Amino acid sequence: MKHLLITIVLAVITATQVNALTVNVDGLTYYLFEDTHEAMVDNGNKWEGELVIPSEILFCGQSYKVSSISWLGFVYCETLTRVTIPKIVQEIFHYCGIEDYKNPFIGCTNLEAIEVEEGNGSMCSVDGVLFSADTTALYSYPIGKTWEAYTIPAGVKIIRANAFMDSQLLVTIRIPNSVSSINTGAFQNCSRIDEVLLPSEIKYIPAYLFQNCKSLKKVNIPQGVTSIGEKAFDGCSSLTNALLPEGLKSLGGLAFWHCVSLREVFVPSTLPEIEQSVFSG
Repeated sequence: MKHLLITIVLAVITATQVNALTVNVDGLTYYLFEDTHEAMVDNGNKWEGELVIPSEILFCGQSYKVSSISWLGFVYCETLTRVTIPKIVQEIFHYCGIEDYKNPFIGCTNLEAIEVEEGNGSMCSVDGVLFSADTTALYSYPIGKTWEAYTIPAGVKIIRANAFMDSQLLVTIRIPNSVSSINTGAFQNCSRIDEVLLPSEIKYIPAYLFQNCKSLKKVNIPQGVTSIGEKAFDGCSSLTNALLPEGLKSLGGLAFWHCVSLREVFVPSTLPEIEQSVFSG
């Protein structure tokens, strides 16, 4: 037990960098890196109303450039309504070696727009939605938007992890054929989405992709899909059938857990095994 505790502590120190100092300036918490004089927004989950993230901050007479945002920076800040990211911010910090972009605005139920200052070389905003600068990756959809339908722009190739997570207003999401990759939990807890048409280029349905999409009645699984991650459809209580494509080689544990309306499943001959509790409940 002592060995386990030491391992966890070392992981946290490594992830936040040993030389980082945590401070609060004007209502936001930052990590300060004294060797580079850079700052990372670490916590703003009590912010109320609109926020323009500063380009630099002063602490003890020293200036620090705000160059990044922690992937937990604004998680479940229900009072944040609009945020502007300065052009100097170039990345969302990847915690504990996680390679995928993480949405720092998960659970911001009143966030209507994410804006980016002109000249940012890493990110941009289109109709208040956060994208990579070249608009090939969709990073974050502000779930406080009142839209019931959203069409992802043509040319987007990847939808990042948790990009639409916790949206309670969206009913329809239209995904262009240019999208070839969707990351973990992209539509997790989108309780009103009732139908999704996945692009034919999708090869992998990641873990938690539609978890707790309670209104989802119909979803196509493209013929090219070879793997479905764990809990991909967990809690999709309105889903009635699952047509698993020929060529599927991996079906994650609890993939259809709690799918209480599921009446029909087609299992292809290419699937070598079914993991424990895939259809539990």
